[in-house]
Amino acid sequence: MPRKRPPTPLDLPTGPLRLEARRGYADTAVEGGLGPLMQRWSERAARDAVAEPVRQALLDLGVQFGGYAAASPAQREALIRRAENAIRALERSRGIRGHDPIRAVRELGSCPRIPLGAHVTELHGVREKRAQLLEQLGIRTVGDLLRHIPLRYEDRRRV
Repeated sequence: MPRKRPPTPLDLPTGPLRLEARRGYADTAVEGGLGPLMQRWSERAARDAVAEPVRQALLDLGVQFGGYAAASPAQREALIRRAENAIRALERSRGIRGHDPIRAVRELGSCPRIPLGAHVTELHGVREKRAQLLEQLGIRTVGDLLRHIPLRYEDRRRV
């Protein structure tokens, strides 16, 4: 199976933007709304911008997403299209530090390949004690870990 390239700062919003389109622009792709996520992302990406016009374009995009929740589905669709086009343009221009597709492909060659049948202790950071805890969940191999579906998820961002 081909390996994907390492994530870059431009990768964060693409998944939520696609999900929002699939859900009919109902502002349900992200808990808390797509607007705040895109505002935070644009501010972070602007800090890594290589040139001032790129930085300003990212900040403007964040401002536009400030009104996302109040916008109509048609306005939301147009805004998402604008964001997707901006991200594609940034990818082509390498306007964000940390986005170097050539380096990313080279780094993939140095990643260790661990077979799915390997014991979980082959993974970085998994020692015997953690392996015992995983064993209690029925997880013995890397494949078991990848196929494991948690019974519940606790969102601890708001305690």
